[in-house]
Amino acid sequence: MVDSGANQSFAIVANNVTRSTMFWRTAHDSDVYGDDCFEMMLGAADDPAHYFHLAVNSLGTCYDANGNDVKWNVDAAINAERCSDMWVVQIAVPLERIHQAVGKSSRYKFNLFRERYAGAKPECSSWAIVERSFHEPQRFWGLELAPGK
Repeated sequence: MVDSGANQSFAIVANNVTRSTMFWRTAHDSDVYGDDCFEMMLGAADDPAHYFHLAVNSLGTCYDANGNDVKWNVDAAINAERCSDMWVVQIAVPLERIHQAVGKSSRYKFNLFRERYAGAKPECSSWAIVERSFHEPQRFWGLELAPGK
């Protein structure tokens, strides 16, 4: 993640892409997490149960919510690119929206997920280990944002 002063920016690369990569959702706040996608959840370090949720598929379609409030929007700038063997998503999240969602801090609880439905069997992976669901903020790992230059 890169702090540009106004945005937290990051890029994610999905390898092992096939013709069967699923990317059906095109409407904002649709069930993007049912496509091959990346999901990110970020919450305050002292209250990880309060977190915002962002999911993006290879079309750049975004689902975002603050807790269960789907009407809330993170207003991220998203660029998605599909290549023959991978897809890449670049996301810039306005720091102001992060602060509105989970409070102003340099320390957060964070998790990143990949869902892959292409192929014979669905695959779900997570940066921090979760047991039953991606929505286990007590298991998220710490993330400290360094100030931008």
